[in-house]
Amino acid sequence: MPFVRIRTTVERRPGHLASLASALTRRGSGIVGLSVRSGTGGEAHAFAAGISAAAGDVEAARAAAFARRTRSPAGPAAGERVLCLTDGTEVLVRALTPDSEEAVRGLHERCSPESRWFRYFTAMPALPRHMFDRLCDRDRGESVVACHNGQVRAMANLMYCADPGAAELALLVEDGWQGRGLGAELARLLVGVARDRGLTEVRATILWNNRRMRRLMAGLGFTVGPTDDPGVVEARLSLAATV
Repeated sequence: MPFVRIRTTVERRPGHLASLASALTRRGSGIVGLSVRSGTGGEAHAFAAGISAAAGDVEAARAAAFARRTRSPAGPAAGERVLCLTDGTEVLVRALTPDSEEAVRGLHERCSPESRWFRYFTAMPALPRHMFDRLCDRDRGESVVACHNGQVRAMANLMYCADPGAAELALLVEDGWQGRGLGAELARLLVGVARDRGLTEVRATILWNNRRMRRLMAGLGFTVGPTDDPGVVEARLSLAATV
């Protein structure tokens, strides 16, 4: 089941939000995360929703299946490696696996609501099991975790897009570990994985006010530009570029 982010304004009247949730349910979809921000025109809601193929976009499902067929087969998961951060701290990086679930839950619990909001566009206090399973599925992408003293301090995901040759990059770094070069090192690592898999473009969807992520992407050679949503920008990197 693919996941999409939905941003919409809900009127301040009884039942309006419930009717939206019911409409998604009737189409075989479910809301897995929800955040609310009040404004003058109503309440702005950001959903992380699981959308089934029956929900209406059969062509998108077909495109995703075609994209999976055209990618190089997944090779063995990357082995463990040690990264040295800008302050000299060493972290162990390894592939995300099902036995990491408890450690990843701990990462989410230690992250601030803002950090989780920047990653998921919703507060997401805990990662639902089916979303965790999807991140572990190497037919859908590549994910790694960075560990220090037995705890997961960061998670980086590279998930394949429906467009053949493209994948989307996302990072979640524990607050106390931000600004130390960990996110940049993980991004470089996954860009290298994308090249090895024969992909041609890496993308990142970023909230406009996530200035740290915008700077990080620009520093790695991504082109950052606007989207149809004024609160969201998209970073793109052609893999002909050097990172």
